[in-house]
Amino acid sequence: MHARGLTASAARSALRRRSLHTLKPLPYAADALAPHLSSKAIELHRAAEADLVAQLNTAIAGTEFEHAALPELVAATSADAAHARVGNLASEVWNHELYWSRLAPSPDAAPPEQLQQWLEPEFGSFDGFVDRFASRARALWGSGWTWLVLDGSLTPRVVNSFAGCHPLSAGMTPILAIDLWEHAWVLDYPGGRDAYVRALLAHAVDWAAVSDALVAAANGAPESAKLRHLVSLSAADMKKLRSVVIDHGTLDLSEDLSLSKLHLLGAADPAADAGAGAAVHEAAAAVARAPPASSVAEGEADAAAKS
Repeated sequence: MHARGLTASAARSALRRRSLHTLKPLPYAADALAPHLSSKAIELHRAAEADLVAQLNTAIAGTEFEHAALPELVAATSADAAHARVGNLASEVWNHELYWSRLAPSPDAAPPEQLQQWLEPEFGSFDGFVDRFASRARALWGSGWTWLVLDGSLTPRVVNSFAGCHPLSAGMTPILAIDLWEHAWVLDYPGGRDAYVRALLAHAVDWAAVSDALVAAANGAPESAKLRHLVSLSAADMKKLRSVVIDHGTLDLSEDLSLSKLHLLGAADPAADAGAGAAVHEAAAAVARAPPASSVAEGEADAAAKS
C-alpha cells in the first residue's frame, strides 16, 4: 500500500494544534466500575495506556504527524505499512479514549428505544446484538478490539480489528469499542475474556451514550449514505425510526415519505406526493448513478469483519 500521510489541508490545520498527546482523565473514579472492573485492573490498564501515549509522542516527534489530532493520525496511518508504528500507537490511544467514554458507573441496563430500533433490522433484537458482539469477540484470535460501527450505508455492524486494521481507515464510524487486549481483562477475569465482554455489555456500557453517538453519526453522515440507508429499509423499518436528517433538515418518518421531503424533487412537482415507494425508487436511482467513493474501503472492512 502506498504511503498516504496527511492531506495538505489536514497538515495545515495540524500546525495550529498542540504537539503532545496526553492521557485524558477518566470521566469517573477509578473504582466506579467495580465489581465489573476493579480499581486495580483499571490502574494497570491506565498505566499501559499512558505508556502508549508516551510512545506515540516519541514516534511522531519531528515528523509531519507531530501536531495532528488523533482521528487524523489514525485515518492517515492505519493500514499504511510506511507508517505502521505510528498507526498502531495512534489507533490504540484513540481506541482507549472511545472505550472509556462508553462505560459508566451503574448505567441504565435497558437500552434506549431509539438504539433498539437501529439494531433490530440487522440483529433481530438488542439481545441478538449482544450475542453477536460476544460471539465476534470470542472469534478474535489473539489481541485486538471488537466494535459496533456504522458502515457506509449507515447499517450497524459488529467487526473486529487487530494490528494495522482499523474501522476508521475502512470508512466505518466507530460507535462502541471493547478492548480485548489481555491487560484489559485478565486480572478480573482470569477464566477468559468472554465473561469480561458479557459483564461490560450487561452492567457497564452506557447504552444512552452509545445511542446518542449512533444517532449523531447517522445525522452527520453524507447525504449519499443517508439515502443508501433509506433504500435499505423496509417501509415498516422506516416507520420505526423517529427521524433522519436529510439535506440539513429533519425528515419525519412517522409520516408518509414523499420526494419533496427527501429534497429530490421540488414541492410543486406532482410526483412529490407519490409516497414512500417512489421516494425509495428515486433514492435507489440516485445511489446507482453516484456509487460511493468509499466502496474500496468498505470492501476492506468487509474482509476485516470476516477475519
